[in-house]
Amino acid sequence: MAEAARSSCSLTTFYLYGETISDSGAKAVAEAVKGCPLSVFFLMSEEISDKGAIAVAEAVKGCPLSAFCLYSRNILDAGAIDVAEAMNDCPLSTFCFGSDNISGLGATAVAKILSSGKCAGTLSALYLGSLGFSDSGTKKVADAIRSCPRLTSFYLDSKPISGEAVAYILGSIAGICTIRSVNLHIREISKEQMDSCLDRLGQSGVARQLKLRFQLCTEDTRTACEKSIAERKAKLVEFSIVSDIRYFFTHEVIIGVPK
Repeated sequence: MAEAARSSCSLTTFYLYGETISDSGAKAVAEAVKGCPLSVFFLMSEEISDKGAIAVAEAVKGCPLSAFCLYSRNILDAGAIDVAEAMNDCPLSTFCFGSDNISGLGATAVAKILSSGKCAGTLSALYLGSLGFSDSGTKKVADAIRSCPRLTSFYLDSKPISGEAVAYILGSIAGICTIRSVNLHIREISKEQMDSCLDRLGQSGVARQLKLRFQLCTEDTRTACEKSIAERKAKLVEFSIVSDIRYFFTHEVIIGVPK
């Protein structure tokens, strides 16, 4: 595969998924696509570490990427920083990046390209999955997405974040008139915090078509969310609770004026 891609300098799209692709495989991919005018690059595996991520980042640097996705559980902050730097000059419309082990430095690097990179003016979909962001790292990303006026979809599947961080994120989102879909994994939130979140969004210009998906981890969090939503059903277009083994309770809400 690597030899075939290398022989085609006109390659613009690359997709590869395999649970057991390791650093050596990622390096082979990187060598194969180096010099190709890629606009789309997707590579997902469970086994790629910083070494593979850094090789990929070096290979795609300078490509006119409109969509980039790299996922592996084993990428650390060093790999995240290199990937973020490689994306700095890309006119991305979709950015998908995830690892269980990215923390503060990685969050800062991602936030930087969102706020000052070329993608700030072009990004429409942001998917950050299974990250080890703390509340402070999450807030940095929330601050950064205010610089993305075309953002329509935001997905954060982090280690569960607190109610304070949720309120902070939704406060940022309330000011983005284009955003239509938000997915957040919530550790805990009080009814007062959920009330504040929903009321603020209900007063914003995005509320009529905004779809929120809350993945809730505890019974208390579920109860707080349900009570807050129940009091506002007249302002909700749709409301559903979905049974989900991984996330225990999933709520889907569309805020707006009922038909």
